[in-house]
Amino acid sequence: MTKNPAKRLGCVVSQGCEEAIKTHAFFREIDWLLLEQRKVKPPFKPRIKTKRDVNNFDQDFTKEDPVLTPTDEVIVRQINQEEAISRDAARSRRKKEAGVFTDLSLLLPLAPDLLAHLDKPSVLRLTISYMRTRGLLADCSGGRRAAAARDPAGPRQRSVSVGEEEAKLRRWGLTQGEADLYLEVSEGFLLVVSAMGDMVFVSDNVSKYIGQTQVDLIGHSLYDFAHPCDHKEIENNLRISGDCCLRVERDFVMRMKSTLTHRGRTTNIKSATWKVLHCQGRMKAHVSSSSFSSSSSSSYLLLSCKPLLLCHRLVITQTFTSQHCLDLRFTRCDHRVRALLGYTPRQLLGCSLYQLCHTQDTSRLTRSHLNRESSSSSSSLMVIITRPC
Repeated sequence: MTKNPAKRLGCVVSQGCEEAIKTHAFFREIDWLLLEQRKVKPPFKPRIKTKRDVNNFDQDFTKEDPVLTPTDEVIVRQINQEEAISRDAARSRRKKEAGVFTDLSLLLPLAPDLLAHLDKPSVLRLTISYMRTRGLLADCSGGRRAAAARDPAGPRQRSVSVGEEEAKLRRWGLTQGEADLYLEVSEGFLLVVSAMGDMVFVSDNVSKYIGQTQVDLIGHSLYDFAHPCDHKEIENNLRISGDCCLRVERDFVMRMKSTLTHRGRTTNIKSATWKVLHCQGRMKAHVSSSSFSSSSSSSYLLLSCKPLLLCHRLVITQTFTSQHCLDLRFTRCDHRVRALLGYTPRQLLGCSLYQLCHTQDTSRLTRSHLNRESSSSSSSLMVIITRPC
C-alpha cells in the first residue's frame, strides 16, 4: 500500500530487497524451494473449459471493448500480410467444407446420435454405399429409378412419415412387423457385397452376432474383416460368368472378425476373434456380352450370414480338402482325412462322394453339384460322411 515504489516491500536495499518478502510473517508458511520446483499444491485451482475461458474474470473487464495497443508503423509494414490472408482463406475453406459434409450427413438414413460421431471419410464411405444400395433396389423394383428421377423434391432432404414407410413395405409384399421378424427368425444378418468385395449393405442386427456395428462395416472391403485363408473362397464366390442376367446360388463358409467375447461384451477390434459364418444367397448380375469388365461393377452378392457353433480353429484342424472329377469321384484327398474319418487317401481314390454322404445331405450335395457345373465357380460344402467302423 506504499505509494513510493522505492519504499515498498522487496524494493528497499537495506531490508535485503526480495529477501524481505521471504522472511515476512505473511509468507512464513511458504516453502520457497518447493515453490521454485513447482511442487506446491495451490489452495485454489480455477475451473476452465478451454484455454480461452474467461469465466473467472469479472464481467466489468470482459465486457469492455478491446483496444489495440498502438504499434509502430515501421513494424506493421514489415509484417507479411500474405500469411494472414492465406490463413483467412484456409479458415473460410474449412468452414465451407464442414458445412457441405454436415448437409451430406443429414441425407443419410441414420439415427441422429450416429450422425454426430461421423468423421468426413465415414460420411463419404456411407454416402457412396447408400447410393449403390439405392441403385440396386431401383434395378430390383423395375423402373423405380426413373420415378425417383422425376421426384420434384430432388436431392433435398425430406421427412418420411410412417405411412409412407408402410406403403413401401406393402409394395414389396411385407409389413413392418414381418420385415423385423425375418431378421429375428433368420438367426443371422443380411450382407450385400459388390463384385470388388466392398460391403454395400449390412443389416443393423449385425452387432448382435459379431459385435461390430452397421456403420463400422458398410463401405469397407470384406477382405479386411475376413480370415486371410478365406480370401480365395470369397473371391471364387464373387466371380460370375455368362452373357446374360445371371442369378447363381452361393453356399459357403467363411470366418469374420468378431469383437464379442464369450460373456457378450464388446472388445477392441485389435483383440477380435474369428466367428464362423455360414453364408447362403445368390449372385445378382447384369452381364453385357459386349464388355464384361464394365458390367462387373453392377453385380452383387446377396447373402444371409448365420453364425455356426464352431470354433474357427476347427475349420483348419477338423476339416480336410479334396479334389473330384465331374461325377464327384475322388481324384485327390488331404492326408488329414485319415485322422478325422479313418479313411486313407488311397481308399477314397475313385470312390464317389455320394456313397459316403449322409442321406439328409444328398439333396444339398446334388444342388451344389449342379451349381458347380453350371456356373464354373468353386464353392465350399459342409457334408456329413459315414465313418468306417
